[in-house]
Amino acid sequence: MTIQILTTEFVRPADTTAYTNKDVIGTTPGTVMTFAGAAPKTGGVGCITNALVRIQGAWGPSQSLVFYSTAPSAVDDNSPWPFLYASDYIGSIPLIAESSDSMGSGSDSTARIAMLNTIITPSIVFRCAAGSRDIYAVLVAMGNSAPTTSAARISVSLTIDWQNE
Repeated sequence: MTIQILTTEFVRPADTTAYTNKDVIGTTPGTVMTFAGAAPKTGGVGCITNALVRIQGAWGPSQSLVFYSTAPSAVDDNSPWPFLYASDYIGSIPLIAESSDSMGSGSDSTARIAMLNTIITPSIVFRCAAGSRDIYAVLVAMGNSAPTTSAARISVSLTIDWQNE
């Protein structure tokens, strides 16, 4: 067992336009979050055990991290996520508003924490695509919300357990 912590971040657009249910929270033009080296070898296996999303400024309703073994086509911020790519879908992590903690004020003042190694929300086991050690994710709004911080920085960290094959 080898534990890896992988982090990626992005800055959402400089606006406070409200999101509706299942809108992408991302960039414009759209990008997909890449977690490079998620598996120990190409086509390898791993297990996501925890996730931490840090959001600059206060934030409203829940989000979901949706994972894929190959990069889905990017969708612009505040556009509906089509929930396609079923053959490459790994799983999703709900980040419910009740799991938020205020980190005070400043660069990362809202944090959503998902502990996946519980009976209620089991870990997500994945296999990377052939020739790749990476997995990909999209952050999706689950409910209507309006960001209070324009150009908010969002950081996503995953704890991954490499599976020995």
